[in-house]
Amino acid sequence: MKMQTYFKLFISIVSITMALGMGVQLADADTRTGNLSVYLLIDKSLSMKQEIGSVNYYLEQTVCNNLLQTGDFVYALSFYGGRQKLFQGRIGQDITIEALADKFRNLEADRHYTDIGSALDTFEQAIQSSAAPPTEQHYILLLSDNYHEGPPGSPYPGKTYDLDHHLLQPKKEIPMNGWQISILGITVEEKARRLATEITNAWNQSN
Repeated sequence: MKMQTYFKLFISIVSITMALGMGVQLADADTRTGNLSVYLLIDKSLSMKQEIGSVNYYLEQTVCNNLLQTGDFVYALSFYGGRQKLFQGRIGQDITIEALADKFRNLEADRHYTDIGSALDTFEQAIQSSAAPPTEQHYILLLSDNYHEGPPGSPYPGKTYDLDHHLLQPKKEIPMNGWQISILGITVEEKARRLATEITNAWNQSN
């Protein structure tokens, strides 16, 4: 069964721009109602050595301090040639925002290879048994320079910036400083196309 079955795929432009921290005056964790489910796939391979500080800052300041609130569901997976689950659970029940921020703050890009394909496979398997209800708004974010380098024995061998994996289509990329935020799970319907256009316009206006 495809990943799309497990997500509410129509994400409002207000929530997305808030999550990406583009400086727009929007509802934040202190004013919104209802909980979110946030899924984070974080590249900690050596190719991200110069960029990991920027990623850590984004995770700590934007995701933890501005987006999350008590009751939100978080799944965080770091990857390189292998995969390491950083956390899965609910804020306030399983972890505090401060403790989660500490996990992100201490991430280092110090491991060989970058198996994006296997990380997506692990994520897909985990999400099918996730405790997050489908009624929550979902954010599925891949934080990486998108350079795939499959290790020996990987089902995704070779080196490429254009990995062929079904979870990467469709997606929307937001360029950061040497890395990208890839929003996964955007549908091809008209509402999603308008969303992608508005995200791009907001990013261009902020740079």
